[in-house]
Amino acid sequence: MKTGNAITLPLVVAGILAVPGMPAAGTPRWDLTGVPRVGDTTHELGRLAFRSLEVSGVVLSRTRVEHFWAIQDDRSNVLIAFNAAGDLVQAVAVTGLDSDDLEDIAADNQGWLYLADTGTNLRPRDEVRVHRVREPGPGVTAVAVERTWRLRWPEAGRDCESLVVHGGHGWLVSKVRDAGQRTTLARFSLSASDPVLTLEVLGDLDISSPAAAADLTPDGGILAISTRAGLYSWGVDGDPASAVRRAPRFSPSTPDTKKEGLAFVPQGLLVVTETRDRYLDIATHSLPPAPGPRLDPMAVGSSGAVRLDWTAPYGVSSVLEHRASLAQGTWVPLGPPVPGLGPPLPWPRDLPPAGFLRLTTDPP
Repeated sequence: MKTGNAITLPLVVAGILAVPGMPAAGTPRWDLTGVPRVGDTTHELGRLAFRSLEVSGVVLSRTRVEHFWAIQDDRSNVLIAFNAAGDLVQAVAVTGLDSDDLEDIAADNQGWLYLADTGTNLRPRDEVRVHRVREPGPGVTAVAVERTWRLRWPEAGRDCESLVVHGGHGWLVSKVRDAGQRTTLARFSLSASDPVLTLEVLGDLDISSPAAAADLTPDGGILAISTRAGLYSWGVDGDPASAVRRAPRFSPSTPDTKKEGLAFVPQGLLVVTETRDRYLDIATHSLPPAPGPRLDPMAVGSSGAVRLDWTAPYGVSSVLEHRASLAQGTWVPLGPPVPGLGPPLPWPRDLPPAGFLRLTTDPP
């Protein structure tokens, strides 16, 4: 890059990440000064500051800073976004969702959310479903189901309230309901095209308490499961199947037995109960830091445009194209909607007069 632009481009990147509402590296850390302590490793964060039905699943946003997505139990068709303070940020209707018993929500690093319609509510159920939607951007009020997987357990009627997604698979953890049952880990391929898939059961997990939620760090390094007894976790190094028949780490967590929401954060695990209470379990594991923005020096075009590789929190890759011909402009999403970014935003005038940026996303 030639002289002038070489100086201003890093400043532009820093300025972009400071724009209110824009995604940036980082997730919420809580100041625990004066926060009630529950047990050896758990702190009470207070209730979610909005009324809802029974919260049955929580996941950290992969595209927006300090945001979480939650679902409600049973036949609800609404996604709820809340922030680190527990305030309601957004409610999004999910169109095309015909569910029986929503129990968990998962995210991948391509901007998709997965809704686990896998519970039984103590009723016979031969087929369960997992639905996929785009993670909504700010201001979005409705999002459509993009794909549904119809799934069957080899053993009919298994209850399940835990889902994670990684490595081209959805991973389900069964819930112990009857004496003699074992907690099992199963998976299905996200690329499979069969109308109905039989889940591949990989084996038993060393858990005797009913599993109510699961989460996986965005890099696939750590698997955690919330149960009535407490929190179990394994280092899995990108392969959740490696947790089978291995001794987990255990934390007794909260005295509340209905811990339905579980999400990794830098200090450990955020736990949300059916009644909207929030707890922070300080785990020995920590969430890996989100990638920061980076300049791609190979992308200088003949027109003088410069492309900047940029990564939203925890993996949603994007490209910023810098053009030095204009003094001001707007954010213009090109191609498919940009997860977490939403509509074009005003160009901040206090940034260096380096033109404007256009944003495109890599295909999922």
